[in-house]
Amino acid sequence: AGVAGESESVSGSFSYTGPDGVQYSITYTADEYGFHPQGAHLPTPPPIPPEIQRGVELALAAEARGENQDGGGRGYSHGGDSGYPSG
Repeated sequence: AGVAGESESVSGSFSYTGPDGVQYSITYTADEYGFHPQGAHLPTPPPIPPEIQRGVELALAAEARGENQDGGGRGYSHGGDSGYPSG
């Protein structure tokens, strides 16, 4: 048992020879955020386009300032008369 609020992590490595005769090596860590393998043969996600990264940064900054991110204050309505006929 660990100390309350303290997380555990494990790290290690292993290698194996694949069916293609190539030796593959993996290093890893495992912690409260999951299993994180690394190896030259493992796929990696493409980089985030700068425009998307900037949008994420702006959204996080707005959230940190306590601004509403659900469309409030941008001309959107959450109820009331939508302008469309009901029916």
